[in-house]
Amino acid sequence: MLVPVLRAERLPFVTRLGLGGALTGLALIGVLVGLRLSFQIEWSQVLQPFVAVSIPILFWLGFEALTVEDPYPWRRALLRHGGVAVLALLGVALRGADFVLPLLTLGYLVLLVRLFLRPGEAFLHLTARELRVARTAMLIVILLYVFVFLADLTILIAILMGRPGQILSLVSGASGVMAAFVFLAVLIGLPLAFAQGEQAASVRSGDDATDEDRALLVRFDALLSETALFTDSGLTLARAARRLGVPARDLSRAVNRVEAQNFSRHINGFRIEHAKHLLRETELPVTDVMLEAGFLTKSTFNTEFRRITGVSPSAFRSQG
Repeated sequence: MLVPVLRAERLPFVTRLGLGGALTGLALIGVLVGLRLSFQIEWSQVLQPFVAVSIPILFWLGFEALTVEDPYPWRRALLRHGGVAVLALLGVALRGADFVLPLLTLGYLVLLVRLFLRPGEAFLHLTARELRVARTAMLIVILLYVFVFLADLTILIAILMGRPGQILSLVSGASGVMAAFVFLAVLIGLPLAFAQGEQAASVRSGDDATDEDRALLVRFDALLSETALFTDSGLTLARAARRLGVPARDLSRAVNRVEAQNFSRHINGFRIEHAKHLLRETELPVTDVMLEAGFLTKSTFNTEFRRITGVSPSAFRSQG
């Protein structure tokens, strides 16, 4: 499941980083549990809660990034969730994992449920088809959180009641249920993950678009062309919508329905066309072309340029 997530280049980097890290953490947890239960390797039990702390935080960051405009507010995320991670790790280090992990899981379960219930327009980086895949993935993770919280809570109650003999049977039983859950998640999630790429390749723009959507997109494209608004590296969906005098959700929906892509991809299309013109008609260095077109990082510029043209900026210039 990790492979198609990391290869989904149209998703925000933070989404790929968060979901990829969380899936890696789940795989590592499975290995550590196997080492402990099957081979009685005790150090795996010490390491397991430290890995478990990162998983709900990474899942949350990955899904939340789908609703956040670029550039992603790294400083705010580090202050909020980095602080939570530090406190949780400190609690684990002080041998309080049995208390810390259920509280951490419950907190991020609530956050994820609230995110799941937000309207489709809030997911700025997804088309309508991709949104269905994302909601299914979120639902799977929510069910995982519910199970993990109930298992951790049951084990905590057994510890408080002074019945350590029942803990091993509870852990073994939880591991069996977890194996069944992971198998179910893979059956559902893996085809969805691969289907996302297939749907993106086969989708035809305009399938769900209305006349109002098309008219709004014509107005937006005219604004971009006449004012070169796309060269503003700080351009956001909210700012663009204010320039047009329409709600942000209407502009987002029009781009999604007519072009079958998100707002960022639409803007990047204008930026790449401008970059192509600069590469053909000027002697500006590629880095200056990148900045003139409205890109902030070379990695994003190169990725988007290659996606649209099939070649790198340098190769495009050398072709004349």
